[in-house]
Amino acid sequence: MITLVRVKNLLLSPLIRLSIRHPSLQESKLFLMAMAYFPAKIAKTYDQRLSKDRETYQEPIRAALAWLSDSHPTILDLGCGTGVGTILASDRFPEASITAVDKSPEMIKLCKQKVQEQKSNTILCEVADARALPYPDGSFSLVLSSNAPVYLEEAVRVLKPYGTVVYVFSFAAKPFLQEEGTIKKLMETNGLQLVYLGSTKKGVYLIGKRT
Repeated sequence: MITLVRVKNLLLSPLIRLSIRHPSLQESKLFLMAMAYFPAKIAKTYDQRLSKDRETYQEPIRAALAWLSDSHPTILDLGCGTGVGTILASDRFPEASITAVDKSPEMIKLCKQKVQEQKSNTILCEVADARALPYPDGSFSLVLSSNAPVYLEEAVRVLKPYGTVVYVFSFAAKPFLQEEGTIKKLMETNGLQLVYLGSTKKGVYLIGKRT
């Protein structure tokens, strides 16, 4: 019998490959409508759902951050959601000034609550669109994004020369690994060098440098 998980994976893999090969699909009206609706819908129950498999979800984020050896004084967390990656980045780089942004006000409200609970004074959470960020060119030494749509051109714009980008996905590692060549070319088109493509049990992380 084909399980629901297997059906999900069978559908997800070709969608990921399609998105990697044709990133402009994330600019389509249908995709943008879904991204305007979906985060607000799941915001209140997001952390509760993650609690069932929290370690698996966080594992590739932790692995990516652990791989980084340089210090990063200014960090941007793109599509931060409720701030899971934001807090992990703060733990990894406690002296860094971190700006966490998401287009969903509902997600940012929860991110702010989480930051307040951490009693952190180095994290700023605010509403912003990853497709059109309100920051000057070269503002951040590290741009981090976990489980969010990828808009490379804008991420590179706000990245300092020789800065680092980290993209993490806590699911479907296989199709990302199979598309390594396409990912490398996509990064090079946007002025990045693919430095490392790593995987965990279920997730994957990509690390690039601005050339």
